[in-house]
Amino acid sequence: MKEQKELISLRRKLHYRMVMIFVLLMIQTVMCELNKTRLIEQQHLVTCLIQISKQYFDQQIMISLPRYDEQSFRKKVSGGTENKFLAQEGNNFESILLHKLLISGQSSVFVYRDADESGVEEMHSKHSSYLIYLQRNAIGSLNYRLQCLKKNYFRNLKSRFVVILDKKFEDPEKEVTNVLSKLWEFKVINVIVLLKLRAQDVLQIGIVPKDLKQTLEVRKFDNVIGIYTWFPYRDYKYCYNTRKFYLLDVWIMEGNGHFILNSSLFPDKVGNSLNKCTVVVSTTEYYPFVEFPIYIKSTGSVKAVYDKGWDISLLNIITEVMNVSVQFLPPSREKFGRFLMNGTFTGIIGDLAYSRCDIAVGGLPLTPPFIDTGDHSAIYSRSEFVWLIPCARRLHGWRNIFRIFSSTLWLCVFLSISLAACIIHCLAKCTLSFKTPGTERYLDMSESSYKIFAVFLGTSVSSIPRTTPLRVFFLAWIGYSLAISTVIQSFLTSFLVRSDMEEQVSSFNDILNSGMEYGFTPQYDIFFSMAGTSHEKDVLGDRKNCGYEKRCLHRVAHKRDFAMLFSKVNYDYEVKHDYVDPDRWTILICTIPESFLGFYFTVYTPKGHQLLGRLNVVISRILQAGLYDKIQDAHVHWMRLKLKVHGEETDDDGPYQLSLQHLKVAFFILMAGHLIGLIVFLKEIVYWKFIRSA
Repeated sequence: MKEQKELISLRRKLHYRMVMIFVLLMIQTVMCELNKTRLIEQQHLVTCLIQISKQYFDQQIMISLPRYDEQSFRKKVSGGTENKFLAQEGNNFESILLHKLLISGQSSVFVYRDADESGVEEMHSKHSSYLIYLQRNAIGSLNYRLQCLKKNYFRNLKSRFVVILDKKFEDPEKEVTNVLSKLWEFKVINVIVLLKLRAQDVLQIGIVPKDLKQTLEVRKFDNVIGIYTWFPYRDYKYCYNTRKFYLLDVWIMEGNGHFILNSSLFPDKVGNSLNKCTVVVSTTEYYPFVEFPIYIKSTGSVKAVYDKGWDISLLNIITEVMNVSVQFLPPSREKFGRFLMNGTFTGIIGDLAYSRCDIAVGGLPLTPPFIDTGDHSAIYSRSEFVWLIPCARRLHGWRNIFRIFSSTLWLCVFLSISLAACIIHCLAKCTLSFKTPGTERYLDMSESSYKIFAVFLGTSVSSIPRTTPLRVFFLAWIGYSLAISTVIQSFLTSFLVRSDMEEQVSSFNDILNSGMEYGFTPQYDIFFSMAGTSHEKDVLGDRKNCGYEKRCLHRVAHKRDFAMLFSKVNYDYEVKHDYVDPDRWTILICTIPESFLGFYFTVYTPKGHQLLGRLNVVISRILQAGLYDKIQDAHVHWMRLKLKVHGEETDDDGPYQLSLQHLKVAFFILMAGHLIGLIVFLKEIVYWKFIRSA
């Protein structure tokens, strides 16, 4: 009986062990099949990525992988060098992917793990494509990696992103939405998301094209790879809503694998019409490009709206063609902005650097720091810097008399009078032997001088010469005096009516030679380094700082001892008409004829912004049509009408009506002559009374 019980117990143990062995074998078989299936899926995923990289990627690929054993590594793998195979670290997917990329012939591959920031610097300003592999904590890991990549300028118009979600999620649709939303926070839209699912699950996620539905319904139990993306600006209600995403294509895991539709995975996502989606614009008041905004109350807040200015008119054309609505950012106190000591930017520059706007416009030059913080569009206008100088004033009063002849000619005229007096005195002495009556008056030198000067002034003499030699010389002197007097009277009359101008500074060398101080705002320094002018060292070394432009302009206009470098556009349409003499309506600030520096105006977007391509097309067509020139011409016409109404524009070529103002100097000379004559007359009366009393 005891032996029978032991036999039964032994049989049970044996049966139990056999069951355990069978179960273990079954588990091992299932695990092998699962591993085999997973390996096949990974191989298909890698094959899918290789095909995408060959068709859509450029010569550089950055692969972003999860952290591995709390260590970071970065290696550079050059195509065609198999001994640099990097698959010894990481899981099977990483090994297969790196091996396949290595032998596929890609020029260079950068592998980057979460904690390694040094390798990203090698990708600085290079057009690259990105593979981002996500497993656990997909959104948190994606956010961290994008932050690291952003520090080193990863965004550009040619960058394409492929995000691989290698995990089974409870709500895969929500996970895809979160990934697209996180990328949109960094203004990345050129992205596709790869997700492994059963075909029947793919039908339930996103918007599925009709061409794919039939194939997926037939293969509803097969595992496939769905390729998803989203399209901004397609619908006014879903302009920036990533929850509405699309299934572009499906990779079938059969044989070597293939796409069902072979459709474009990176289509153009910015069409000709943006369906009234809102575009955020950063600008600031900068006449004549942007005029002062108007403020409108809306939903409990006050919004700034810009509706006047050259660039606002340009913006209106752009928004009409692109079919978008505009939202202006509140104006900043810093206007264009600057770089602060804490490492941040302000103003328009800050709006570009931190992607707070979609477009920045308003007379923005093609110079740093704008080109460092944003991407510029096609150039739409050009301007120059010119030197502002005090305008030459008209010479009024007695100073015009000395401008009739040069100083040398005036000296010759007075010497001729003295010489003529000597000659006529000598002729009178020579003819003394003839004892001709009336000749004795010319024997006195003072009498001869009086008579010669009287003839020069065009007045009569008390006694005329009686001898032939005196008469001949006297007639010659009358002709000479008449010619000189006519010239003097003609020029004097013209100067009294329209006086001549002071000598005007005409070049930068004249400014340097005149000893006049000059200066400009510190923001203009960058133009000298870009242009590389010959005067760069001289100008930057001796210039005065015009931190406050109004103060420097006031000094140029009223103190007249300063020259200032200024934008020609702003001078022509603002400064030129703001600084005017209120009495004579003459311009107080002029420019030298030559331009000093040239620069260009452009529109900016944040780095890598999706609207730049479409913006370039629209601006190029606006320039070809001459619409920006028409905007400027219309503004010039309006300015001329305004100046005519206010009397600020005078016609220098029109007829003059003589007034007391024009002949004031002539009357002063007449009164001075009468005063001198009165003094001489009174002196003679006193003199003769003194003689008689004596």
